[in-house]
Amino acid sequence: MMKDNFEEYHDPQLYDKENQQYIPELPFLLKWAARVKGTIIDLACGTGRLTIPMAENGYSLIGVDIHNGNIVNIYTISHFDTLNQVQHYTTIRKYKSSRGELVNEKRTTIKLRYVFPKEMERLLLLHGFKIIDVYRDWNGAPVTNDSYDMIYVCEKVRG
Repeated sequence: MMKDNFEEYHDPQLYDKENQQYIPELPFLLKWAARVKGTIIDLACGTGRLTIPMAENGYSLIGVDIHNGNIVNIYTISHFDTLNQVQHYTTIRKYKSSRGELVNEKRTTIKLRYVFPKEMERLLLLHGFKIIDVYRDWNGAPVTNDSYDMIYVCEKVRG
């Protein structure tokens, strides 16, 4: 992740409010959580948009995130089959008074670096993860050659 990407997440409540409808991952994660014994570690848990509902469903979780304001959440790993691997996203927030007058505007830009599938496999294995399964969406559909997203289900190898 590039250093300037954190600006999008300086206001965790606003981030949650803007993204509350984007949690298609929860049913998928609850299904996999049911197969786990013990504590689940939610890496890049962000504001806990998924960690908290999973805990409310009775699972024991530890949420870990690099940003002190709590940022990113569990996401699919997007990939490309070309060398152009950086995407730029700009968010424009317009703040209005109760009368509808524009009082402030904030723009943030996020740069995302995507990975090749074999690169992700190598990174996971290098850091001690065993790949259990890979899906192209949160419904558990199998990966195909034209899949845009890849969801890795992994477990940490003990030892």
